[in-house]
Amino acid sequence: MTDIQQHRSVPIDWRVAGQSSYILDRIQEVYGASDGYGLAAYFSRYPAAPLFLLSARAEIQRVFGGTATPRLDLVTFSAYEPAHLYVVIPTPLSPAEAYAKVTELDESWWLDHIQRAGVDITANVEFR
Repeated sequence: MTDIQQHRSVPIDWRVAGQSSYILDRIQEVYGASDGYGLAAYFSRYPAAPLFLLSARAEIQRVFGGTATPRLDLVTFSAYEPAHLYVVIPTPLSPAEAYAKVTELDESWWLDHIQRAGVDITANVEFR
């Protein structure tokens, strides 16, 4: 059983202060995320998301290079829909090179792990 599967079987109640604050703080530190309240609400819906995100950072750096600094964007499209989480990967690569890297990330790790984790997170690139 993978870490993600184990984590998924024991949901975290993100409303409980103290027990989950370390993980939320770690996610904010790793991704430079500032919307702690929004992330906590998102993690309440997707309890495996924090472990997925912590693992994803290493995979993104493996594919895009060790200096890749992905960030999280939590986007709400309407007041009636839940927010969607994007992992945005800034890159100096050309569109063709970036597309190849995203495809490599998808095929080597992302798609398999996102399905196992049962989370709804999209990887995206941002051109610098």
